[in-house]
Amino acid sequence: MDNTLKYNKPWILQRADPYVYRHTDGAYYFTASVPEYDRIVLRKSDTLAGLETADETEIWHKHESGPQSIHIWAPELHYLFGNVIDGEKCVACGKCAEVCPSKCIHLFELDAARAAQA
Repeated sequence: MDNTLKYNKPWILQRADPYVYRHTDGAYYFTASVPEYDRIVLRKSDTLAGLETADETEIWHKHESGPQSIHIWAPELHYLFGNVIDGEKCVACGKCAEVCPSKCIHLFELDAARAAQA
């Protein structure tokens, strides 16, 4: 079996805006937009190639109403001080959400323990 990743070829079907993170445990974590834009899913594998067939776990689902009920797209996962956070350079101060003129930035903490179970 050829596990070589190929550039410009679909890797994980039906998942747009992919984000891959290699955690301190050595595992690779994958998240991306799902076609319904209604949840955040996570895959875990010991190899990049293994992410293609890794089981997928839903770690968050949109709410019925309110600011967390709109389309969820291009999710990212980052690990800082023992917590999974959103934003590559985020220090979790919340200032970006306060000053965003279009109010499109929302900081929501996910349960790191639940995400780690994936």
